[in-house]
Amino acid sequence: MEERDPHIQTSSGEESEIRAGGSEFQVERREMPAENGTNKHSEQRKRSSGTKGVFKQSLDKTGNQLKKRFGRLISPAFLLMLVLSFGMWYMTKLGYTYVSDIEVRVNIEGHKMVIPCMAEGEGTDLLRGGKTVNIKWADLDVTPSAANPGHITISYESLRNAISVGRPDIKIISIIGAIPEVEL
Repeated sequence: MEERDPHIQTSSGEESEIRAGGSEFQVERREMPAENGTNKHSEQRKRSSGTKGVFKQSLDKTGNQLKKRFGRLISPAFLLMLVLSFGMWYMTKLGYTYVSDIEVRVNIEGHKMVIPCMAEGEGTDLLRGGKTVNIKWADLDVTPSAANPGHITISYESLRNAISVGRPDIKIISIIGAIPEVEL
């Protein structure tokens, strides 16, 4: 029986060695150096050796497999349907009733201020912000300020009720913080 050389050279310049180990054959590939004495594949192996190189190679392989598998599913029609479904979900959520802190712009016969309030209402009404609420002095209970002469203090209840009348789409639960004194 003729004995064969265990080293086989392929057409790409690689050399393979076939070893028998038990009942399985193992193939070990070694690349032949190029004519100029360097081997680009061995240089790449040197650069990618170590844990980081193995991790990067497996990550690249996984990414390529995902692109092949899901590339045809992500089409413009799919993205359009995804955006439409998100929009419909968001509109449905805004239809629910929420309690939130909002800022209401108030104009009391030329005196403009922003009043922080806790309000209850539909999400769309709370997000809208609303228009400036115009209030007349006759609708408010006022008292002269004890600390600052020439200023008046507005009662919480009368201001809350006046804002509720001006913004019927939301329910004003309370006014947050102190109401600023108004100079006459």
